[in-house]
Amino acid sequence: MDTSQSYRTVVVETLQRLLAQEKPPALPQPTTEWVAALKQVGGFNNDWDLTRALLRGVLSKGVDFDVQRYATGLRQLGGGVDAVDALLGAAPTHPALRPDPLADDGVKRLFQEIYLGETLFQSIYASRRTLVEGDGSGFIDRETPLFSVHQLRTIAQAPLAVATGRPSEEARYTLKRFDFLPIFDALVTHDDVVAADAVGKPNPWILEETRRRLELPAKSRCAYVGDLPDDMHAAQGAGFIPIGFRASKSADGGSLEDAGAIGVASDPDELISLLKSL
Repeated sequence: MDTSQSYRTVVVETLQRLLAQEKPPALPQPTTEWVAALKQVGGFNNDWDLTRALLRGVLSKGVDFDVQRYATGLRQLGGGVDAVDALLGAAPTHPALRPDPLADDGVKRLFQEIYLGETLFQSIYASRRTLVEGDGSGFIDRETPLFSVHQLRTIAQAPLAVATGRPSEEARYTLKRFDFLPIFDALVTHDDVVAADAVGKPNPWILEETRRRLELPAKSRCAYVGDLPDDMHAAQGAGFIPIGFRASKSADGGSLEDAGAIGVASDPDELISLLKSL
């Protein structure tokens, strides 16, 4: 799916709403470039963690916040939430970082209200939105498929699965919306990682679990297609062939190769050719 107008935009809008409440509000304005910078660091496959990391960075540095300098510091410490703690120390007592009755904290709550929209939020959380006004649809409905059903069926001559950092209901909602769900033999999500008390990508657990659900031998030849360095690291850790996919023309294919991708495709036909060549 093309999530450039959904997940990444929601990170920015969530931060904009939270930072606008600061006194004084004259803080650097978040952009999608902020999101891209931390995605390349690694360890931020979870967009809630990424949003919290950016919020904490701005709160710590104020008007002097520089996302590239911040990203460099996090990369040197290994990336992810642990790197944020090591670089910045204990989390500040910001209202958005306090526990929330429906979500982990106020950051996740606001993110989900923006992303899901009223109907889907109410369906998943059994509650109306309280932080976002209106009954409109969420940013999840802005997502568009990168592949057609025909193209996916071409790939699906072998067992095909989705291993994603999305929660299960969100993943199923989107796959059903485009009639993709019947094409896949397995779906492993963020909820499965949490239920197993495992760790998300770049940890390979989600791919190891996917192979188990497909009932494939441990030494079977599997490939994993992803658009982030974390995907490539997870693939290598699980013994999968790592294949990069540039979801947009502006995406950095070089970082995928640096992370171990054996090839990087820029469109569905190129990806199909790459998979057939394995």
